[in-house]
Amino acid sequence: MNYNVRQNAIRFAFLTFWLCGLLAVNASAQSINGKILGTITDQNGAVVPNATVTTTNEGTGAKRTVNADESGFYVFPELPVGFYTVEISGGSFALFTRKNVKVDVGGETRADVGLTAQGVSETVDVSSDSSLIKTDSSIGQSHLISEYFEQIL
Repeated sequence: MNYNVRQNAIRFAFLTFWLCGLLAVNASAQSINGKILGTITDQNGAVVPNATVTTTNEGTGAKRTVNADESGFYVFPELPVGFYTVEISGGSFALFTRKNVKVDVGGETRADVGLTAQGVSETVDVSSDSSLIKTDSSIGQSHLISEYFEQIL
């Protein structure tokens, strides 16, 4: 009988340690933070690699910046719970801003973005040189008129 009691005590101790180890692994897998992730594309659906993505915690003002990878994917792991502003810029695309992106405990918040092309502004400087125009003589004008009639006939 003494043998059975000792054997049961060993089994109980083993089972107790095993359950404690299982609970410790499960508890460490939980997080009090969340993440924001997404894919960046252009207006045609093509991925935008290496775009700069910045998150700003709206409550604290804390900022984090990452670059999207070659497939346009980005992730901000382990963000404290709260609301964030996500800003994305890249190349010749207009700055994109999304406010009130919510991060929950242990949650993944997707913020996929389609960037639009930035407006191209071009300045054309036109200047005139009046010295090239002869206003005091009609000689050039009559020559042009005679050439025009010769081409028509």
